Amino acid sequence: MNDILISQFIDNELDLDTKIDFVHQVAEDQGYAAEALALLRQERRLRAPVAYATPAVELPGRRRSRFPLWRPVTLALAGLAAGILLMLGIMPATEPGPASFPHRFVIYRPDAAQVRIAGSFTAWQSVPLNRIGESGYWEVELEVGPGEHRYAFILGELGRVTDPTVPVREADDFGGYNSILTVAAAS
Repeated sequence: MNDILISQFIDNELDLDTKIDFVHQVAEDQGYAAEALALLRQERRLRAPVAYATPAVELPGRRRSRFPLWRPVTLALAGLAAGILLMLGIMPATEPGPASFPHRFVIYRPDAAQVRIAGSFTAWQSVPLNRIGESGYWEVELEVGPGEHRYAFILGELGRVTDPTVPVREADDFGGYNSILTVAAAS
C-alpha cells in the first residue's frame, strides 16, 4: 500500500487532503520517508534525458589505422563508388522511410512478475520490459515512427492493461482496450 501511495504522490494523482496526510505520514515514519525518497530519486532517473551518443574509447595496444574511414577523401571515394554502382544498377535504390524516434515506455506494476508490450510499432509482437531494481517500475525504449499507434502492456498471468500515462484508448476486437499514442512527424 505504501508503494502505491508514494507512486500516486509522484504522479500527482492525489487530492490535496491525501497529499497532506501523506506528508504527515512521511514526517512520522523514517522508514517510510526513506522509501519515498528512494522512489523519488528513481523517478528523477527515469525522467532524465537518455544519452544517445556513446563516447569514443581508444583501447590500449591498438594501432590507429593509417586510413581512418572518417577522412574526407575516404568518404568521397566511398560515395563515388556507391554512385557508380547505383548508375550501373548493381545496388538497388532505396527510399528512406519515415523517421522514427526513440520512445521510453514506463509502467509501475510491482505486482507483475513479467511485463511485455505489444503494439502497431512492434507488428504486435510482444517485447519484454526491463524491471528497474525493486521499485516496481518497468521500462523499455523502442523506435516509434510518426502517426497513431495502438498498444497494450501484457502482465503475464495478470492479463493486458492500457498505459496509465496515456489517456486516449479504444476498445480492441478481443474485449479489452488499447492505448493510443500519437507521434508527430519531425518538421
